[in-house]
Amino acid sequence: MAFTIVRTVNKMYSTVIETATSLKYELLDGYLHEVPGTGMWECIDLYPISLREANGLDTSANGPGIKHVMKASLFDDGNDYYALGTYDPSNNKWTPDDPELDVGIGLRYDYGKYYASKTFYDQNKKRRILWVGLKKLMLKNFIS
Repeated sequence: MAFTIVRTVNKMYSTVIETATSLKYELLDGYLHEVPGTGMWECIDLYPISLREANGLDTSANGPGIKHVMKASLFDDGNDYYALGTYDPSNNKWTPDDPELDVGIGLRYDYGKYYASKTFYDQNKKRRILWVGLKKLMLKNFIS
């Protein structure tokens, strides 16, 4: 599974594409999630977290005791936002637990230093690793 973004005037939404080989893709029906008025999304991330254990979870984990984090980097304001919710793989839908803390209007990963984060699951150490990019202004200050 992979995610793609589509932008129309004043509306941003995420769709889901499916692939078994990484050579052929199928666009699945509907939207994974949308939040009107949040601008263009980049580096969308969706991953499970356990409500019962401290270890990270493989991306395919789902079911009781598991929530999903959806994260998006918002191009318009240059920040990374996230929200907790539930992913329904049969309908390819993610629903926030609290719509007032939805992606782009609620919680942020960071308050100034990085942008365009992505995660991957380290199966050997059972943890999720977060990679980030520095904002252009920060990078310019490091180089000069």
